[in-house]
Amino acid sequence: MSEIKVSVSELITFMRDPLRWKFRYIDRRVPRREPVALAVGTLWHHFLETRELGGSVEQALARVSQELDTRLTYMRASGWLDDADKLEKEYGIIAAAGPLWVDSPPVETLHVETALERRLEKNYGDERFGDLYYTLVGTPDRVVRHNGALWHVQNRSLSPSTPMALYLDCAERDLHERVYAWLIQHAFPGERYAGTMFDILRKLSPKSIIATPSAAMGRHFVPINPALVADAISEIGSILEVMTMVRTEDLRPWSNPTLDKGLYGNSRDAYTDVLLGRVSLHDDAYFMDAVDRYEPVAPEA
Repeated sequence: MSEIKVSVSELITFMRDPLRWKFRYIDRRVPRREPVALAVGTLWHHFLETRELGGSVEQALARVSQELDTRLTYMRASGWLDDADKLEKEYGIIAAAGPLWVDSPPVETLHVETALERRLEKNYGDERFGDLYYTLVGTPDRVVRHNGALWHVQNRSLSPSTPMALYLDCAERDLHERVYAWLIQHAFPGERYAGTMFDILRKLSPKSIIATPSAAMGRHFVPINPALVADAISEIGSILEVMTMVRTEDLRPWSNPTLDKGLYGNSRDAYTDVLLGRVSLHDDAYFMDAVDRYEPVAPEA
């Protein structure tokens, strides 16, 4: 019997562009150049992770400051000077917001950055390849208990231009949140799952954050309907049917040309030159081997 672990990020990548999914998850080659926004988000996540695990503000800032230095050194050595300057500037947002972050309202922390997994019941195999099962894996930022119910605390850093009302209104159908609900319910059987708390940092200027912290940071409650969770698992089953066909080479993976200009249409996607035949996926100057963040998976609670 074969078992394949699949994350929500992998599913979303496949939905957007099966060929780019193949580059990332089958060929296991990822771009060396990390988007600055992703680097800032990772640093903020690590700051909050340290605080949520009981570390002091000073310990959290020391951790991310060291990570910042490592990233800046790598960017500058690679010739990405504009990226380094932008990241160094945006780190000021974290330095300003970190000491002002408040874990409110109070919650009981159960998990912080703990990987969870749950196998889907369906067998996707056939007589050629034998049994094939998929296991969904994910790492919720934080699982808490609040007012007698389970919640997923999702840490996000967002552009000031993000329309918050629309962002939160659509969050209930976000595939990440629905799968996390399914995983957390399995890890804590018999408890009621309520939804997601979004701890959001709006990336205002450091001066604005210090002057009015509540304008930059806040916790927003988004209930998750159990029916939408069930729908997500059903939809994933359909996605995996097609993914399996691509894995077994019964279906050729196609590419989505609209992603050539990046997810938001304003920056060149790293795989575009590969698709245009200008760069090799195996050129270590542009790509490196992917690291599986879900091995090993921690035991359930």
